[in-house]
Amino acid sequence: MAFITQLRELAARAAAARPIDPWTAKLRQLRGRKGSDGVERIATDAILDALDLPRHQRTPEAAKRIKAIMVEHGWTPVRATHVTARGRAARVRGYARAT
Repeated sequence: MAFITQLRELAARAAAARPIDPWTAKLRQLRGRKGSDGVERIATDAILDALDLPRHQRTPEAAKRIKAIMVEHGWTPVRATHVTARGRAARVRGYARAT
C-alpha cells in the first residue's frame, strides 16, 4: 500500500512541476455553438482566430499543441461537412463536446 501511495505522490509532483502552456487560459474560456442535438462544436479556424495566430504560425505543430489542450479540457477532435455560402460542401476540422 505504501508503494502505491508513493507512486501517486510522484505523479502529483510531476503534474505540478509540468509547465503550463500559455494558450491554456484562452482555450479554457472558448465556447462553441450548440447544435440542436445538444453537442457544442467549434472549428479549428475559430480557435486559431481566438488565439490571434498569424497565418504563418498556423502550423501542424500549433495544431498538435491545440489538440493536446482541447482534449485535456473534454473536447473531441472531429471532421465535419459544412455547406459554404456558395452552396458547396467543405470539410471542416474542429472539436466537439457533449453539454
